[in-house]
Amino acid sequence: MDDDIDAIISALRERLSAETDADLARKLRIDKSTISSWRSRRSVPNRFRKIASGESHQMMSAPPMG
Repeated sequence: MDDDIDAIISALRERLSAETDADLARKLRIDKSTISSWRSRRSVPNRFRKIASGESHQMMSAPPMG
């Protein structure tokens, strides 16, 4: 996957059926400000890039946060 951060985040949202960045953050078990930080830094950690590209389903099978 290329370095188009918005495309990576969009792919994550689609893959995890997240309607908003806040919903995506909840599903990834990260703070919602982290996604904003990715955009500012123009960088997404590799583990999340793998989920976006379909290489990893590790986070997708995590139980929902209560």
